[in-house]
Amino acid sequence: VTGKIGKRTMLLSPHVEMGTGTIVFAPPGTGKSWLMLLMSLTLNHGVNTIWGTGKPRPTLYVDLERNQVFFESRLAEVEAAVGQSPRAVPYLKARGVGFANLRKILRGWADEHPGGVILYDSISRVGMGSLIEDDVANSIIDMANACSETWVALAHSPRGDANHAFGSVHFDAGADTIIRLVSQQKAGVLGCCLRVTKSNHQ
Repeated sequence: VTGKIGKRTMLLSPHVEMGTGTIVFAPPGTGKSWLMLLMSLTLNHGVNTIWGTGKPRPTLYVDLERNQVFFESRLAEVEAAVGQSPRAVPYLKARGVGFANLRKILRGWADEHPGGVILYDSISRVGMGSLIEDDVANSIIDMANACSETWVALAHSPRGDANHAFGSVHFDAGADTIIRLVSQQKAGVLGCCLRVTKSNHQ
């Protein structure tokens, strides 16, 4: 097979590549949603504070867990932390809606925003069945891939084992990048470390 090979584009190097799916996992209460907000702000406004990205890129934060007031309050805190004036981040309130009911909306958004990134908070609230079932995991991955070329999703780790995301092995198989979030809180400051446990970037 011959032909021109397209250029690969890292959006949040080394964690998010254009045209791929990324899962970030950690136990509850370790800062996953804060991280997702930071990713969304960084991508949407081209913020250079953490990942050094420069070009703004359309993003959509799909909130399956919390209400919009909570989201906006946290966003303001993240903006202040990185020295940004308050600016909107595209947001879809989807608490209790379920992933399957959002497909048309998400696909429409992606069609209107070429090169955009959809961020999901979180897999545990997609409402498609037991996450330990292989067919459910495959359906979630397939739907995320169908809705947008590039996506990032949060996942929880199992109780008592923070080394992998909860659910079927097909979450690991289906995502292009898997990231373990390790965090520690001290004196009111939350420190985070991102460890890539699987990458198709290499």
